[in-house]
Amino acid sequence: MDTVDIIDISLRTLSTEARKSKKHGRVKEAAERGILQLRSLSDSDRYLADKVHEVIRSEEVLRPYLVAATTSSAKLVTEAISGLQVLASHDAIVASGLGAVVSTLAKLALGSAASDEALQVKVVQALNSLITSCSFLQGNALAQTLDLGIRMSSAKSSLVRGLAVATLRQMMRRVFEKVAAEDGADEANDIELSASSEANAALVGASSMRPCARDALQVFHALVSLTNGENATWLASASGGSSTAPAVLARDLGLELLEVILLTIRIDSMYLAHPELTQMLQEAVCPLLIRNFSQLTEFSLGIRLFRVVRILVASFGQVLVMEVEILVNMLFKLFDAPKPQLALLIGAMEVLHSWMADPQLAARLASFYDCQETSTNVFTDSVAVVSQTVTAMCESKAARSGKVPHDKVVASDQMPFLDLLSESAPPRKISNYALLIGCRMLASAAQATAHAAATDPTLGTLMLAVSWRPIRDGLLATLALSDDADVLALLVPALTTVVHTAGVLGESDVVAAVLAELAFRALPRRLPPRARLPGLFPPPGVEGPSAAAAAVLGVPQPLASAADAELRLTHVVVLHALLELATRSPNVLGAGWRMIMALLHALDIVLDAEALAEQSASSGTLSPSASASITDLDARAGDADSGAGSPSASAPPESGRSVLRSRLRRMRLPLFAAFGSSSAGSDALAASSVGHGSGAAPSIVAPLRSGVDSLLASSAQFEPATLVAMFEATAAVGAVAMEQALGASPARLTTLDSVKGKSHKSSGSLPSSPSAGVSGASHSPLSAALAPPAVAEYLFSAARCNMSRLELIWEPLSSFAIGLTTHEAAAVRMYAVRAFTSFLTEALQDAEPALHPQVLGAFRRLASSKFEDTHLNALSALLEALQGVGETFDASHAGWPVVLDILGDGVYHAQHAASPTFGASVLALSFRCVQFVLADFLEFVPADSLDELVAVVGAYAAQSVEVNISLTAVGALWRIADYLKSPAAPAADRHWIAVFGELGKLAMSSAAETRNCAVRTLFKTLTTHGLCLSLDGWASLLPDVVFAVLRHAQAALVALDAADAAPDSAEAAAGATPYLEATSSGDKPSFVRVHHSRDTPAKLWRESLTLILEGLVSIYRSLLGALAQVGSEAEVALFWSEVLDALQSAAAGAAASGASKNLCMVGARGLLFVVASLDKVGAETPLCAALYAAWWEALRRAAGALVSDDDDGGGSESLRKGVMTALMEALRAGTERSELGSPRQAVPVLATLLRGNLGCDTYLEAQGKVSDVEREVLALASELAELVGTGEYVGLLLGALEARKLTQPGLCAALGQVDAVVAGAPKSVRARACDVLVALARDGIEDAAGLWVGIVAGEDDGDVVCARVERALSGVAGGSGVGVARVQEDGVRLLGSVLERVVAGSPLWEALCQCVATSESEGVRSVVAGFLREWGALQKGGAR
Repeated sequence: MDTVDIIDISLRTLSTEARKSKKHGRVKEAAERGILQLRSLSDSDRYLADKVHEVIRSEEVLRPYLVAATTSSAKLVTEAISGLQVLASHDAIVASGLGAVVSTLAKLALGSAASDEALQVKVVQALNSLITSCSFLQGNALAQTLDLGIRMSSAKSSLVRGLAVATLRQMMRRVFEKVAAEDGADEANDIELSASSEANAALVGASSMRPCARDALQVFHALVSLTNGENATWLASASGGSSTAPAVLARDLGLELLEVILLTIRIDSMYLAHPELTQMLQEAVCPLLIRNFSQLTEFSLGIRLFRVVRILVASFGQVLVMEVEILVNMLFKLFDAPKPQLALLIGAMEVLHSWMADPQLAARLASFYDCQETSTNVFTDSVAVVSQTVTAMCESKAARSGKVPHDKVVASDQMPFLDLLSESAPPRKISNYALLIGCRMLASAAQATAHAAATDPTLGTLMLAVSWRPIRDGLLATLALSDDADVLALLVPALTTVVHTAGVLGESDVVAAVLAELAFRALPRRLPPRARLPGLFPPPGVEGPSAAAAAVLGVPQPLASAADAELRLTHVVVLHALLELATRSPNVLGAGWRMIMALLHALDIVLDAEALAEQSASSGTLSPSASASITDLDARAGDADSGAGSPSASAPPESGRSVLRSRLRRMRLPLFAAFGSSSAGSDALAASSVGHGSGAAPSIVAPLRSGVDSLLASSAQFEPATLVAMFEATAAVGAVAMEQALGASPARLTTLDSVKGKSHKSSGSLPSSPSAGVSGASHSPLSAALAPPAVAEYLFSAARCNMSRLELIWEPLSSFAIGLTTHEAAAVRMYAVRAFTSFLTEALQDAEPALHPQVLGAFRRLASSKFEDTHLNALSALLEALQGVGETFDASHAGWPVVLDILGDGVYHAQHAASPTFGASVLALSFRCVQFVLADFLEFVPADSLDELVAVVGAYAAQSVEVNISLTAVGALWRIADYLKSPAAPAADRHWIAVFGELGKLAMSSAAETRNCAVRTLFKTLTTHGLCLSLDGWASLLPDVVFAVLRHAQAALVALDAADAAPDSAEAAAGATPYLEATSSGDKPSFVRVHHSRDTPAKLWRESLTLILEGLVSIYRSLLGALAQVGSEAEVALFWSEVLDALQSAAAGAAASGASKNLCMVGARGLLFVVASLDKVGAETPLCAALYAAWWEALRRAAGALVSDDDDGGGSESLRKGVMTALMEALRAGTERSELGSPRQAVPVLATLLRGNLGCDTYLEAQGKVSDVEREVLALASELAELVGTGEYVGLLLGALEARKLTQPGLCAALGQVDAVVAGAPKSVRARACDVLVALARDGIEDAAGLWVGIVAGEDDGDVVCARVERALSGVAGGSGVGVARVQEDGVRLLGSVLERVVAGSPLWEALCQCVATSESEGVRSVVAGFLREWGALQKGGAR
C-alpha cells in the first residue's frame, strides 16, 4: 500500500464519520474534494515522486483535517489528528499549511481538551511525526512546534509529559542533524534564504545564516533562555502576539535538552562551520552552567549539570578554555567542601572517570591544560582529588573495622549516578560504590597514561610524574580493604599498568616503588625459612627496594594474626598479575627482575606446601595443624608432636581453600581459564587438581606453575639487555637459594620429594628427551638427598628457550653452574652435573656453531664425572661424546667401528633384557645415538664402516621391541640413500646394494607395519636414486631384491589363501573357520571368532602386495629407459612380462570374492601407467614392439578374466566396474600410442570384452541407459573403425551381438552403431549381419528387425534381396513375437520390388508358404496375401 492509498483511506474514514451528522457537511465536502484530488493522480503518475508530492501536498488534501479539528465531535477530532499524523509522517503537508496545523494542534491540546489524556497523547504523537518527517518544518512553524512541545512537557498527565520530553529530545536532534545535512549539500543545490521576521535577526549573524542553521541557532537560544527562566522572544514572535502566557521550561529538562544538543554538535564539522555557536556557548551556555553550579544542592540538578559539563569539556575543551577551567575548578571545589554530599562527589568522580576512560581525551586535557603554566592542571588535579577522596574513605572504613568486622570493599551493580535522571534523591548505602568509582577513575587514569606514553613519550612522562603516586596510594588503600574478586581484577591490573608505563618511559624508581608494593602483597607475610633469601635485599631504611619488599622476601616480620600465614585471593591475583607483567612486558622491569625471581623462588615453596595440604585434605588425613593452606612446614615439622600449628584448628579443613578456588573460578583469569575455570572445562579442572576426586574444585597449584613455565618460555622473545638482566638476577637468587636448600631438614626433603613427584616433577633418572619442553626441563630430576631450588631449574629452562642467543647468557649461566659443580656438598654437585650436562647436550645441537668451543670447554670439565656407571649412563656418555666433539671425533676413523658395534649391541640387549622397561630404555637411547650419527655426522663415517652402519640401522628396523623405532630406522635407510647421492659420499655400487638389500629384507618382514614402510621406502628410493646405480648394479638388484620382494609377497599370499581355504587339522577339529583365530588357553587350543573387517594376515599381505605393485609401476614409469639396458633383450622382456603378469593378476582379482579393491585398482591403473613409459625404450625398435605386444596380451588376459563367466560370482559389482573403467582407460591409451606398434592389437582385447560379461549397472539399465563400461567399450570400438576398417569393426559388433552378453540398452546401442556403418561393409559382412539380426529379432528384439530391413533394402541385386528374405523367413519360421512378425511383414514387402524373381516352388516360395501357414499375425497373413495377388497378376499378365 503506497502513500496515496493510505491518505485516501484516511479521508474516506473522515468522510464516513462526517456523514453521520448533517452539521458536519463542511467536513464531508472537504474530505470528498480531497479524495477527488487524489483520484486526479493517474496510475502511471503514482510511480513519480514529484507528481505524488504535488498532489498530496495540496490545500484540498489538508483542509478536511483542519476543518474536522474545529468541530465538536470527539470522533472527528480524533480522526483529524490521526490524519494529520499520517500526512506528517509521509511529508504530505504543504509548507504554507504547517503553521495552521501546529496552531490547530495547540488549540486542541491546550484548549478545552487539556484534560483529555488520550487526545493529548495523539497531539504529541502528531508533533513527533511533524518533527521527524516534515521537510518544510522551519521558521515560525518550527517555533510554534517547539512552543507546543514545551507546554506539553508540563501537562498534568505523566504519560503526556514523558512523550513530550521524548519529542523535544527528538526535535533537538533533528534540528541539528538538518544543519549537518545542509552543510554537506552541494553549493549549487543551496536553499535560497527565505524572508525572515525581524525577530529572526535578533541574534548576531542570524540573518546571514542558511535556513536550517538559523533555525538551530534560534532553537538553541530559546532553550538557553527558557532554562535561565527568561522569555524566548523567538517563540513569542512566532505565536503572533497572542495573549497566551509564555511557555515555561523546567530547568532540569532544559539541561537535558542542552545535553542532547551538545551531543549532536560535532566540533570537527558543524561547530567550526558556524562560529555563532561559539558565541552561544560562551555567552549563554557556560554562564548558565556556572550559575547553577554555584547554587548546587539538589541531586537531580547536579546529575544534569554533571552530564552537560562532561560533554562540554570533552567536546569543546580546546575552544572554551577559560570557561572549562572555571567549570572544572567548580567541580573540584565539591571535593573541598567542609561537608560534601557523597552523592554529588560520586557524580563528579563519574564525570572525571568518563574523561579518563577516553585515553585520547585525557591526553588532550593534559596537553592543553597541565602542560600550560598558567592553566588549571585538569589531569593532575583530577587524579589527586579522587586519590585523596578514596584514601580518606579507606582510612575511615579501616577505622570502623573494629566496629564493623565485614566492612570490606566489594563489587557493586549500582547503576551510574549520571544515568539516574528519573531519581530525585540518591540511593542509600553508596560509600562502597563511591570507592569503586574512584578506583575505576584511577585505573582509567593509569591506562590513559600508558596510552600517552606509547604515542607521545614526553606527554606520557609528565602524566606519569603527576599521577603515579596518587594512583598507587588510592588503589593500595582500597586493596588493603578488599578481597572481592571483581575489585581485585580492577585494582591489581591498574597497578601493573603503572609499572609497565614507568618501565616504558625509563622511570626505574617508579618501577621499583610500585613493584615492591605488589611484591609485598603477592605472598603471605609468614613464609618458611627456605623461601626467604637473606642478603639479597637490604633491610628497611637502606637505599634500594622499599621496606615492603625487603620484609616479605628477606626479613621475617612479626605476625599480627594467623591470617598472615594463609594464601588469600589477593596473593593469587597479584601473583597472576606479576607473572603476566613479566611475560608480556619484560623490558620494563630492569633491576626489578631480582625481585621477580625471588618471588618465583618463594612461590615454588609455597605451592609445594599448598599441594601437600591439598593432597592431605583429599586423602582425609589432614590434621588440624594443616588446615591453613600456607604454613611454615619447617617449623611444623619440629613441633608436630606437641600439636602446635595453625591457630584455626577448629575450622573445617577445606573451607578456606574451597572458597578461594570458587572465587578464582569466577574471576576467569587467563591462567586459571586455561585450566578449566569455565564450566566447559570442568574435566580439565579436575585433572589439574592435586589429589582431588570427582567434583573437586580446581587446584591453584597447576595454573600458577603453568604461568611460571609460560614466563620462562617467553624469554625467547626478550630483548638482549632484558635477557641478561633476567639471567643475572636468576643466578644471584639461585646461588643463595641453593645454600638455603642445604639447610632444610630431612623430613622436609622427603615430604617435598613425594609431593613434587606426584604433581609436576619427574622422578626418572634421565629426561625422556634432551629437549623435553619448558615444563619438563624446568623440573629436572631430583636427588634423593636434595630438593634443588626451583629458581636453579628456572635458569636452565630459560636457557633452553634461548639457545639461539646463548652468547648473551653464557657468562651468568656458566658461572652459576660451574660454581655448583665444585661445591663441597655431593648432592649439589650431583644436581649441577646432571642439569648442566643435559643443557650442554642440547646446546651442541641448538646453539650457534661459533659457541661450540665455549660449550665444549665446559663439557670437558664435566665429562669425566664418575657418578654414572650403568649401561644407560654409558650410552648417555656416548651420546654426549658424539655431541661434544662432533667434527673432530676420531680423525683416524678407528673409533667408528667400535661405536657401531656398541650401537649394534643395543638391539641385542634390548631383545634379551630381563626387564622390558630396561630393554626399551636401552633401545631408545642407543637408537638416539644412531639418529644423531645419521643426522649430523654421516659424512664423517668412513667408507669402510658405511656398510656396517647400514646393517646396524637395518637391525634396528628389524627388531620387534618397539615398532616406532623400526619405522624410524626404515626412514633412516632412506636418509643414507640421500647421503649416497651427495657429492661428499663415496661412489660405489656396493653401498647402494647394501641399502637396497636391507630394505629388501625388511620388505619381506612378517611385521606388517615394518614391511609396508620398507616397501614404500624401497621403491621411492629406487625411483628417486635409481639412476645413481650402474647397469651392473641393476642387474643384481632386480632379481635379488625387487622381484624377490614381489615373489615373496605373492607366495605368502598364496599360502595364506590356501590356508584359509583348507584350515589345518587343529582348527578343523575345533570347528574353526578362516575367520577363527587360535588362542592359547590352558592345555587345549581354543579359537576366537575374528570379525571380517579385522586386519588378517592375508589382508595385510594384500596391502603389501598393493604397495609393491605401485612401486614397480613407479620405477618402470621413471626408469624404463635405463632398465631396458639391463641385460639382454630377452632378460628385459622377461622382467617386463613378470611385471605385467603381476599387474594382470591383480586386476583380474576383481572378479573373485574377497578381492582387495586397492590391489585390483593398482593392477588396472598400473597397466595404464606402464604403457605411457614405453617410448623411453625407443619408438619403432624391436624391443619396444615386443614390450608393446606383451602389454596387449596382458591387457587381453586381464580383460578376459574380468568378463569370464567362470568366476565365482562373489566379486563386488562396484569393484569390477572400477577395474573395468581403468582397463578402458588403458585400452584407450594403448590405441593412442601408434608410434609404439600397431593399434590393431587392440582388436583382440575389444573382441574379448564385447563377447564377455561386462557386468551391468542395475540402476541405469532400469532407466534404459547404457552402463558406463558398455558405453566405453562401444565407444572404443567406434574409434577404431577407421583404423581396422568397416568390415572388421562391424564384425566386432556382430560378435558382441552374437554373444548376447550385453544388457538390453547395450544391445540397442550396438545395433545403432551397426546401423550407422553396415552399409559400407563388405557383402559377406552384410550377409552375416543379416543372419545375426534375424536371430536377434526371433529372440524378441524388434530394433534388430528394423535394422535387417534397412540392410536388405539397400542391396542393389534382386537375387541378393531374394536370398536374404528367404534366409530370414526360414530363420524366423515357427517363431512368434513382434520382432518375428516385423521380419516377416517387411521381408514380404521387400519381395514386392522383385516380383519377377519369385518363382513358384522355389525355396523362397516354400518359405512364403511356411510363413503363411505358421504365422499367427493377421498383419503377416494380410501382407502375404497382398503379395500373392500382385504376384498372380504379374504372372497372368506375362501369360498374355
